[in-house]
Amino acid sequence: AIGKFRGQFKDVSARELAITAGKEAIRRAGIDRYFDHLFVSSDIGAVKPHAAFFDACFAAIPDFERSRAAILGDGIGSDIRGGIQAGLHTIWYNQRREENTTPWQPDAEVYHLADVPEVLAKWETA
Repeated sequence: AIGKFRGQFKDVSARELAITAGKEAIRRAGIDRYFDHLFVSSDIGAVKPHAAFFDACFAAIPDFERSRAAILGDGIGSDIRGGIQAGLHTIWYNQRREENTTPWQPDAEVYHLADVPEVLAKWETA
């Protein structure tokens, strides 16, 4: 499903895929080869949701456009909050189907990674 996800993401968004997680966790999961960029807080010297983290990521991607980018994350207080503050579309990967009681409301919520391309396709055609 991850390989299919990568191909569909790039087709839909025409943007490079980035993930913000620990490098070792990504390598252990065997999915590092599916990402064009891998941004890790310890390498950048800043953490989500702080603007410095996102600014460093954006600076590393040529011709980056916030309006055409989305952050996919499972952390409301870090990923979604940071994405909202950075001006990105936000997708909450809520695999545990938890209730969101925070003030940070994602643009979309998915329970399975396989649902992400459908969300992106809807935004692309809107």
